[in-house]
Amino acid sequence: VGLVASIPALILYIASISLVNAEFNYAEVVLRIWLVPYSKFFVTFEELMPHLALIPIILFPIITGISYLDGPRRREKILKAIEQSDAQRAEKSKVGR
Repeated sequence: VGLVASIPALILYIASISLVNAEFNYAEVVLRIWLVPYSKFFVTFEELMPHLALIPIILFPIITGISYLDGPRRREKILKAIEQSDAQRAEKSKVGR
């Protein structure tokens, strides 16, 4: 899913590289808008743009893939916590009788 979500950013990156010598590079502007959560990072390292945009484009699919693979473990942990909570609630309701 993360890889599919990164495809538009990758296309914008390629377009911004191919239009480097253009009078106004609309692709780079759109790429910056697409990656707005990282804007502070991009502004700090302005001289490295648009090549710097590759970092979040590459990291996003990796992080979402790891999160996806970790999902079943976290689900089991949550289900166990719910079971324990239900068991404690049942025990507490017996105390008052």
